[in-house]
Amino acid sequence: EQLGHPVQPQYLDDINDLGAEFARWEVATSIAGSIMGVNPFDEPDVNATKIATQEILGQSAETDEQGPGEPVPKKKKMPLTEFLEKVQPADYIAILAYLPFDQAWTDDLNQLRLKLALHCNVATCLAFGPRYLHSSGQLHKGGKKIGHFLVITATAVEDVPIPQEHYGFQHLINAQAQGDIEVLQQRGQNVLSVDLGRIDRARDLLEQMMTSVPD
Repeated sequence: EQLGHPVQPQYLDDINDLGAEFARWEVATSIAGSIMGVNPFDEPDVNATKIATQEILGQSAETDEQGPGEPVPKKKKMPLTEFLEKVQPADYIAILAYLPFDQAWTDDLNQLRLKLALHCNVATCLAFGPRYLHSSGQLHKGGKKIGHFLVITATAVEDVPIPQEHYGFQHLINAQAQGDIEVLQQRGQNVLSVDLGRIDRARDLLEQMMTSVPD
C-alpha cells in the first residue's frame, strides 16, 4: 500500500475460516479462467520445464557428467544493474531461490526482495525452487511478459545420490533450475542467474549482492 499498489485485505473471523477462503479463491480462479478463455486446470508451461529438465538430465547421462553443472551457461548471464534497468512500471520481480527452505534463508531473501521493491518501485515476490514450479511457475512462463526473474542457486557441500539414477539430488536441482531458466528465456522473459557457490559460504555472497542494489 505504501508503494501505491492496489491491495484488498481479507479479514477472517476465525482461523477455521481459512479452508473456506481457499475454496472461494479456487472457484474464483475457475470462473476467471472461463471468462478469459483459459483452461484453469491446464499447466502447459509447467510441463515445458519438466521436458527441459529431462533433456538436461539425459545429456548429462550421455556424457557421464556426475557433478552439479552451471545453472545457466555463462554467456547468458547479465550483471544485476543491467537486469534491473529492464524493469518497467507495473512489472514485477520474482526471486526464485534454489536454497534451503528455512526461516533463516527466508528472512535473508526477504531483505533482498524488499530492497529490490524499494529500488524499482514494483511488486516483488519470493519463491523457493523447485516447489514454485507447480504453482507460480505457470504464471511466470504463461503470463504477461512483465516478469523479471532472479534465479539464485548454491551447491551442497556433499551431494546425496538418488537410488537407481546416475546423478544426485544436487544435480537434479541444478537441472530443474536450468530447465526453468531456458524455458523462461524462450518465452522472452528477463532472467538473471546467480550462483552463490558452496552453501556454507553462500550468505556472504548474498550480502554482497544486497549491497550492490542502490538505495
